[in-house]
Amino acid sequence: MKNLILKLILPVFTIFLIASCGKEDFVEYQTGLSQKITDPALEIETQVVQFQGGTPDYDFKFALINGVRKVTKINVYSVFTDAKSKLVSSKVLLKSYNVGNDAKTYFSEKLTYADLKNGITINGAALPADDKTLAVGSGWKLSFEGETAQGPVNLQVLLMLEY
Repeated sequence: MKNLILKLILPVFTIFLIASCGKEDFVEYQTGLSQKITDPALEIETQVVQFQGGTPDYDFKFALINGVRKVTKINVYSVFTDAKSKLVSSKVLLKSYNVGNDAKTYFSEKLTYADLKNGITINGAALPADDKTLAVGSGWKLSFEGETAQGPVNLQVLLMLEY
């Protein structure tokens, strides 16, 4: 039985050894070509704002890498989820940001509870004035939409960063 296994394995091993020792063709890239990003993309540091009663403000940071289809404005939408009732609000425009001509634009600010609750309703009722009355674990999920000359586009998220 050992002889049979050796007779089968040895030729297969020899073929792999010979095939792997052949001359390899390396890829050569042309120089002088420029590549462009077609679709704009986001690098997001803050995608979810987790509620903590009594917190005066929340850091909100992201960057836009603009592409050939230039984004001129970014609309940030929020959806609130109540941890106690598990109810979810409708999507509401949180903020809009105008975008310049730079290839990469950074946005950073602090959002207050008043900013986050503006326009949000749960079961037809506005969020309470005092953030300490919300259930622990409640929070806002943010989504981003870009506006171009051709109309609105969904922005792709490249990676999460801390900067």
